Amino acid sequence: MSPGHILPLARTHSLLENKLIMKRYACFVNLLLLLPLFSFAQYHYIIEGKFDNSKLGDAHPYSFKDGDSVKLEFPEAGPVYTTVVKNGRFRFEGDASTPSVPMLNLKKTGAKVFLDSSRYIYTFTQEEFEKGKVGYSAEVETTSPFYHLWRSVFEKSGALERKRRELQQLIEKSGPGYEKNAYLEELAMVERNLSDLFLKAAADHKGTYEMTYILTGDPNFSYDRYIRFYNELPDSVKNSFYGQRLYKKLMAEKK
Repeated sequence: MSPGHILPLARTHSLLENKLIMKRYACFVNLLLLLPLFSFAQYHYIIEGKFDNSKLGDAHPYSFKDGDSVKLEFPEAGPVYTTVVKNGRFRFEGDASTPSVPMLNLKKTGAKVFLDSSRYIYTFTQEEFEKGKVGYSAEVETTSPFYHLWRSVFEKSGALERKRRELQQLIEKSGPGYEKNAYLEELAMVERNLSDLFLKAAADHKGTYEMTYILTGDPNFSYDRYIRFYNELPDSVKNSFYGQRLYKKLMAEKK
């Protein structure tokens, strides 16, 4: 082609169209390659742990020390990962296809992980329990939405259940009259609040793995109460371990 030669307009358009087609094809192939990643590795987690052995000392046989193993065990024959303690710490990092509640298993103790796309920092501290026995208590720092949803629901339900038991005892000890009626009214309000707590959480988080797990802990759990929640779950959640667990509990409660 001589200098300054201009390509015919139709041919120029053809070259541009071919380039656009190739670019779109490349993007399409890239998307196909990424689909498995998005479908099966949506939740990236980091779990870190450290030990406070100040009660018994690092040399005590019960104390965790470098070289001891820690396991992260997923439910229902899921994967089990093992790491070792190094410099008084351990770490897991990986991907999960759904939110889950695996267990950290450490010698004679353990801790649940309310796992989603979050970082978790566990501190295991030696404490003296009843009869002079020493064990580890676990505390976690995390911004995990799953963990904080679970904690919010069960802290509130625990407080309401304690109040309910207290009122029931007061009612048993009270004779007929104003005082007993006041306790009965307060008990009815506490029971309504306890019932509404789980129903509101179910409405706010319907269709989720997280709520499917949490609902089975409702003290007022029943078939009539939650069959609609189950029926509206996406198939992916219904067919999951927690979806099947919820279904089995519903069938056991069905009258």
